[in-house]
Amino acid sequence: MGILRLYLALCVVGVHSGSIFPWAAHDGHQAVQIFYLISGFYMQMVYGANYATPAEFYASRFIRIFIPYWIILALTLALSLCSVMLHWQWIWTSVHPYFDAPFQHNGVMGVLVAGISNITLFFQDWVMFLADDAGRGLVFTSDFRTGSDPLYRYLLIPQAWTVSVELTFYLLVPFFSAMRSRTLLAIAIAALLARIYAYEVLGWKNDPWEYRFFPFELSLFLLGMLSQRLYRRLPVQMRKFRLKNLGNYVLASVFLIGVLAGASKGVEVIGMYAGYHYAVLIFYGLWALAIPVLFCIFGGYKYDRFIGELSYPVYLSHLIVVSFVMAVQSKLALPSTTVGPLSGVLSVAFALLLYVYIFKPLDARRYSLAKKFSNKAVRPHLEST
Repeated sequence: MGILRLYLALCVVGVHSGSIFPWAAHDGHQAVQIFYLISGFYMQMVYGANYATPAEFYASRFIRIFIPYWIILALTLALSLCSVMLHWQWIWTSVHPYFDAPFQHNGVMGVLVAGISNITLFFQDWVMFLADDAGRGLVFTSDFRTGSDPLYRYLLIPQAWTVSVELTFYLLVPFFSAMRSRTLLAIAIAALLARIYAYEVLGWKNDPWEYRFFPFELSLFLLGMLSQRLYRRLPVQMRKFRLKNLGNYVLASVFLIGVLAGASKGVEVIGMYAGYHYAVLIFYGLWALAIPVLFCIFGGYKYDRFIGELSYPVYLSHLIVVSFVMAVQSKLALPSTTVGPLSGVLSVAFALLLYVYIFKPLDARRYSLAKKFSNKAVRPHLEST
């Protein structure tokens, strides 16, 4: 499902740059939430098969998530600082709020929470539910956009809040993997009902409640885990299916692109009758049924796995690329419609360089490093008992 994962990452790029695809692609909300489904599918699959202990799983996730994030964070920080000191006009200056008298705009606690979350990655999603305007205390807010100076301005890689949500999912994977499917389904339904209650009773149909609130998004992650359990129940012949060559892969990819275009249009059509928020929920259920089939088709093909690995660096680094493309477009007076496609192509190219020369060599040692780290963590505990 690598091509699906890359497509979802490019949907987010399109939100920040302009249309990339020649059809109305999924919006950022749907892209993020479908990825939660896929994440649940993969975590259910790999946890029991690849890791002997929860410590080993956590160590592997740490290497997989944090090292690339810190590398791109360092690059973002370096470019942003250079843009401030050298007065570059083309780069997205993510550090600007920290230089613009922050405590005249926000309270110390709010700036501190946002600043620490840049390093730890945790709690970046929390920033979207907090407000701390100057002269007021740190408080919960149902709409972070209503504040005069939203705290998300202090996030150096603002789209990484979704990774923060994912980290919370990962912490719970060992517990969820041990549960029966009926228990997971009950928790998922409870989270879904809580979402509907917030929509209909509290009137919280706005961002951040649509796709940033962890308790609501938990239903999607659990649905992904249940989807993987459904995959294990498919006939052996289906699960052993493999694409034979590149030509078959191209044909399957064209089919998938057609499915994606149809699904995007389907949300629009059903949304006219059921409302957007419920249309996407209906399609998430359909995606949960489709993912096992897609994995049967694409899961065993090595080039598809390689393509999927580009989704994370594309997602993390694309704002740097988009800011560069926008500057070039403005300088050369190019049509505004070129920004999206050019940002998409360059984001993939940049991600390819990052993955091949930095992330892939690290990932090749991830399991052995995770086993080593987990053994070190467990040994002191055994010696003390």
